[in-house]
Amino acid sequence: MEKKGTNISDILTFNKIRAITQTAEDIMTALKESEIIETEQESQMMRRKQPFVRIDDDERTIYVKNFTLYPAPTVEELTTFFGQYGKVDGVTIRKYVGGRAFKVINAFTQFIEAGGNRRSSVARKG
Repeated sequence: MEKKGTNISDILTFNKIRAITQTAEDIMTALKESEIIETEQESQMMRRKQPFVRIDDDERTIYVKNFTLYPAPTVEELTTFFGQYGKVDGVTIRKYVGGRAFKVINAFTQFIEAGGNRRSSVARKG
């Protein structure tokens, strides 16, 4: 393993970790079976087994607008609806109030992976 990574002693400075353990050995033992993190006993370093690859958020996000449904759809309902197009990472709803009811609802739906023609599929169906 290369020397790049994070020293376990740095992790021990986190308050939530300190509440659980005070020793680097405990952390090293916990990480031993990890599929994501590898450790080096001698230097007490840890790092990702595979480098982190950032996915362009624009490639995995759909913006939908002008919902005029009443009652307004919930995050769970929109997650279920968009789930037919791929695994949903999150839904953010913006509501614009007019009187007592929501006039317009816009939502951002972010998928785990970027999708090819997801936008056009949703537009045709929605």
